[in-house]
Amino acid sequence: VGESRRGGREQVHRSRLLPLIRERLAAARCDGDGLPFSFCGGFVGYLGYEMKQDCVDMRGGANRHRSDDKDAILLFSDRFVAFDHLEGRCYAVALCDETCEASAREWLDATHRLLSSPPSPPSL
Repeated sequence: VGESRRGGREQVHRSRLLPLIRERLAAARCDGDGLPFSFCGGFVGYLGYEMKQDCVDMRGGANRHRSDDKDAILLFSDRFVAFDHLEGRCYAVALCDETCEASAREWLDATHRLLSSPPSPPSL
């Protein structure tokens, strides 16, 4: 069972986690041609040892060990700013599907304006 929050609503998915991740990533697209790196967004987080059921033993064998911690905690990073400290540059990146292209463009434009002329620091 995977849980996600999208648009403030909680969704429960009754499926294995890795196929759900694959499906979600296939639906999103990123035109990363102008980027000097290959990461265009996606899932960040961790997979616990209990995820071995999805990763190795697809036959459904029993887990010997149980943990009180969640098997996985992932954040879908669809908008972020990447800093290139060597080149002194930053990149705003938005990952989206066909339903969010306008809002992604608005976020990119607003982020570009903010990074181009950051506000003055507060006086001390």
